[in-house]
Amino acid sequence: MQKMMLRIKFRYAFYGKTEHSFESGIMKIKVIQRDTEVQMKEIKLKAMAKINLGLDVTRKREDGYHEVRMIMQSINMYDQIRLSPLEEPQIRVKTNVSFLPVNEDNLVYKAAKLLMDEFQVTSGVEIDLRKFIPTAAGMGGGSSDAAAVLVGVNRMFQLGLTKRELMERSVAIGADVPFCV
Repeated sequence: MQKMMLRIKFRYAFYGKTEHSFESGIMKIKVIQRDTEVQMKEIKLKAMAKINLGLDVTRKREDGYHEVRMIMQSINMYDQIRLSPLEEPQIRVKTNVSFLPVNEDNLVYKAAKLLMDEFQVTSGVEIDLRKFIPTAAGMGGGSSDAAAVLVGVNRMFQLGLTKRELMERSVAIGADVPFCV
């Protein structure tokens, strides 16, 4: 099991509010605290690319899909995702790639909707997706982005899901999303 070191930085802003930034290798969270009310401002995530070291097609299933056995490895290439809370109950997606959908056809939208619907989240989220993993290159960019959004939405709305529970839900989005969680 990989241990992750969490570094905490405190920054004091004007107007009597305190900003706290929490950083790890894959996630950055900014929280604003006013008196006793704590509001999550944003979460920044790295969605790591992966490569297939081995791929074995074991059989064709009745539904037309193939059952496969894969050996995957994450690599040091990633997309950047920033989640920001919205007061209105909506999911808003922005991206730096013009040909990607910014609606329910995007895997990051599907990931946020999956958890927000299940847990009846009444506020919204803006997802800012900065793509650096080549699209449709078999490097798991979309799957990794969806996995990062699952992790971020879980933290942002304090849903309390474990990594295993996120992995179990992520299969509904794509076959290799659990690996990316």
